[in-house]
Amino acid sequence: MTEAREYLVGLDLGDEWKSCVDTWAKLETMVEYGTKTKGVLSEAKTRPEEWSRWTSKGRGGVRLYNLSPELVRPLDVDDFGAAFVKWWHRMQPPFRQGDGLLPVATYLPTENSAGDVWERLRKGGPNGLVAVVTMLGWWGRKGSLDPGWIAATTDIRRTLEEMMPVGAKRKGEANDKGTGSQKRLVFFKSSVNR
Repeated sequence: MTEAREYLVGLDLGDEWKSCVDTWAKLETMVEYGTKTKGVLSEAKTRPEEWSRWTSKGRGGVRLYNLSPELVRPLDVDDFGAAFVKWWHRMQPPFRQGDGLLPVATYLPTENSAGDVWERLRKGGPNGLVAVVTMLGWWGRKGSLDPGWIAATTDIRRTLEEMMPVGAKRKGEANDKGTGSQKRLVFFKSSVNR
């Protein structure tokens, strides 16, 4: 995660970008870089093809951040941005689905939402949310003044903030059996009484 974070912060795409990267890094730390929420993001078949081409260059899961793709022509940037936003939108929980390009700008589950609405999106590790933030950075390198990129960056940051655990059982606190050896993160947030 250190290499990814250094690369992403080094893109220097403004304050909203930095806040998005910081929020992602904090969430990755909380889920212990995939050991608590390991898995692959849904909709892998619809993510921009640049990701698969780029990840296939590394060996053993190593990401070659120094060889990240360049979006050169304006058409490349527009096409990539559109594919990225479509992929991001498709991964959202039902209460965020809508007719616009970006998901509906609501971050609290509806009263009809059951369980952890962010579970299928809250994926840490090399096949998780790092893909979202990395590709957002690729788009931003050529489109950071694009209102669509700025809106996507804000949406992703706010989504990541909402995915943060609401409480944690820390090492040393008594668990159900009276010992202090369990650690449990609680991710579900209820929208009732908000």
